[in-house]
Amino acid sequence: MTGPVRTTAGRPVVTVLTTGDLISELALDSFVRQSPHLLRAGDARAADVAVAALHCPDTVAVTRLRKQAGERTSLVLVVSGEWRANLHKAVELGVRAVLPRAGFTWEAFTQTVRQVRAGHADLPPALQGRLLDQMQYTYREVLLPRGLTPGGSPSVKRRCCNSWPKDMSCRT
Repeated sequence: MTGPVRTTAGRPVVTVLTTGDLISELALDSFVRQSPHLLRAGDARAADVAVAALHCPDTVAVTRLRKQAGERTSLVLVVSGEWRANLHKAVELGVRAVLPRAGFTWEAFTQTVRQVRAGHADLPPALQGRLLDQMQYTYREVLLPRGLTPGGSPSVKRRCCNSWPKDMSCRT
């Protein structure tokens, strides 16, 4: 299924997703409507970027947001509490940026939305470290023992050695 074609020209088209935090939703929506750098989407599925405020995001909450937004819409989350979602799953679901509410500014928000629309990501250092730890674990404990690479294909050593004639040895 393909979504609308997105370009980096012009203002990012933004929608605010429903999370139950009415005050934050109203503040985000009001800012997006008034910002000369952002364009508010009437339909969440037509947006380049969907934004939402969550207290302590877990995987269920992020999945719910994905269902509200278009399949190809990037998610920017403003988080006020502890991150509880599985980071691999959050990335798979389209989370491209997490802005801590502590230290939040509208300038940083606008810049983040514009960067995400251009294909960038922005995670706080602690989440970046946790994501890298998860990736290393997946590589070391899941992929490597099966001779796979992060891209899913067999490792070069395994591919080469398996294709050699039986009378030749495989040296690494």
